[in-house]
Amino acid sequence: MKRCDICEKEFDENKKSCAPCQRIISRYDELPKSKLRPALHFAYDSVRSKGEERYFRCQYTGISSQFNPTAESVIDPVKDALVLTIDHVNPKDWDSDLVVSLHIINAMKSKLSGEEFRRLTIALGSHFSKAIEQEDFEKEFRRILHIG
Repeated sequence: MKRCDICEKEFDENKKSCAPCQRIISRYDELPKSKLRPALHFAYDSVRSKGEERYFRCQYTGISSQFNPTAESVIDPVKDALVLTIDHVNPKDWDSDLVVSLHIINAMKSKLSGEEFRRLTIALGSHFSKAIEQEDFEKEFRRILHIG
């Protein structure tokens, strides 16, 4: 018996991953497996995963969910907000590491690095909770997005 490189469950096949994990990996043929496999392994949620179902935690929120279980290739960022996707830590650098992300977070972060997204989200939270003055918020917002 071998152990899956993602979920560490035992399986018989002559592959690196068990069938449920391999189905997820095969959806991302365009991504380097050397980065995809560690991202999935790191995000794997062994507590919620049962039988053939595989759950993973979003890198940015910690929310545990599944990858798109349907054959649909286009999913809605709001209706399918809790569906997991794979995200480049820095979308401007296709060689950057990969992480598991909720679809809505990936859509929101699409052009931002992980650090820019984190800073922007914190500033936005401060703005919503009135913990920052409007003028200071606008300056921070522009600074984070590199807008003059």
